[in-house]
Amino acid sequence: MNEAAVPMLSRWPWNKIGLSLQWHAGRGVNEVPVGRLPMMATEQRDQQLLSGSIPGSLLRLSLPIMATFLLQTLYNMADAFWLGKLGREALSAPGISFPILFFFVSFGAGFSVAGTTLVAQYTGSGQRDKANLAAGQTLIYLILGAIVISLVGEIASAPLLRLLHTPDDVFVNACSYLRIIFVGIPFMAISFIYGALMRGRGDAVTPMIVDLSANFLNIVLDPFLIFGWGPFPRMEVAGAATVTVLCRVLASVACVVLLVSGKRGLKVRWAQIRPRWRYFRKIVRIGLPAAVGQSGASLGFMTIQGMVNSFGSVVVSAFTVAIRIIHFLNVPTMGLSAGATALIGQNLGADKVKRAERTVWWAVAMVTAFLAVACTVLVFYSQPFIRFFIDDPQVVAQGVILFRIISYSVLFFGIIMVVFAAFQGAGKTSPVMFLSIGRLWLLRIPIVYILSFSLGMGPLGIWWGMFISNVITCIAGLAWFSRGSWKQKVI
Repeated sequence: MNEAAVPMLSRWPWNKIGLSLQWHAGRGVNEVPVGRLPMMATEQRDQQLLSGSIPGSLLRLSLPIMATFLLQTLYNMADAFWLGKLGREALSAPGISFPILFFFVSFGAGFSVAGTTLVAQYTGSGQRDKANLAAGQTLIYLILGAIVISLVGEIASAPLLRLLHTPDDVFVNACSYLRIIFVGIPFMAISFIYGALMRGRGDAVTPMIVDLSANFLNIVLDPFLIFGWGPFPRMEVAGAATVTVLCRVLASVACVVLLVSGKRGLKVRWAQIRPRWRYFRKIVRIGLPAAVGQSGASLGFMTIQGMVNSFGSVVVSAFTVAIRIIHFLNVPTMGLSAGATALIGQNLGADKVKRAERTVWWAVAMVTAFLAVACTVLVFYSQPFIRFFIDDPQVVAQGVILFRIISYSVLFFGIIMVVFAAFQGAGKTSPVMFLSIGRLWLLRIPIVYILSFSLGMGPLGIWWGMFISNVITCIAGLAWFSRGSWKQKVI
């Protein structure tokens, strides 16, 4: 989840990339002024997104995003791997903290959808100055919001952990982890927003470079601060959180430098950061339903985590490992859905509705093909994956049962994510809000409560609740999508 490494970005040969793209386009380097090469390469890329092969365009946008999510997931898995060496109490701390962090961060993530949508549709319609202005406005409003979230999170960490029935043997580690991460929230926001804006612009490579650099640095430094290798102090769980924050600070610096310089297609001037009421209303109109949907869903995840916590550290550890593995499986889904959001937004901005619709079905087909195989493997071979993180026989046994029930629900969730991409690319985020909240509050939480507590099924009720809620939400999402209300742009 971490981004950036300024030294790598400062040495990246941007002009050579421009020269290479122009050369392969069939021009000699003397035919075009060097200063124009990056912009002309950008124009060619824009045209390919609006008229080239749909699966090719999807992959061109999605593969860099997948690489970013992959290293992010590998970082999370490395985090779990190293903390697992300290015992299940240390391993459980980030897992218990995640729903709380997700609840706070989801507000910013929801509003960042507005930035992606506006930048994508303005780019598709050829209004680049407005795309830059939308980027600046999204950036300033979300940074201000992130500062507020950071302060509130610092105060609320301990009470929220108590509210979630956090086991006593995990509480201290989880509280330390949360408070350190909340310090870094404003820096996380900058790098997160930058990625969303650039993907809307049609450039997923630059955010990938930032993210890969930071996540790689995070993976390398993790064990040094967790175990106190070399000159570093032994910080254990707090060390994992500290490394995360340090890498995000580097990421935010790199992103600001790139946005102000304008070298990669978006150029934000200081005048464009001055808050403007008209854009604030537009960002709220698009982003608020997405923010409410994501925060409502994350509050549901907090409730589910509380139910998981009530069954003790064995079930908490199994659930934590399962979430890590499921996130790994969802890397292609997240990449394709993020790429589809930008591609759909640009094509709707250019009034190419049919092409936008074909993009959705291509993304659904690609996600389904991958997850059908991956979920089948997980059903039959989950034990070695669990043992990679922790070799506790009780945790492994519980994890095997979990995966036999929920594995194929990941496939249905993948389709849900692509449907969400269609609505978000169009700027119609209300369906995303209703489906996200409904999946947790109308389906999963009541089903889990009835099965786990009223009928006495224990952890099995949680796993079945996850499966049933994903299947029903997928069917509802496809039905809503088929109505076609998403096919109108918002600019």
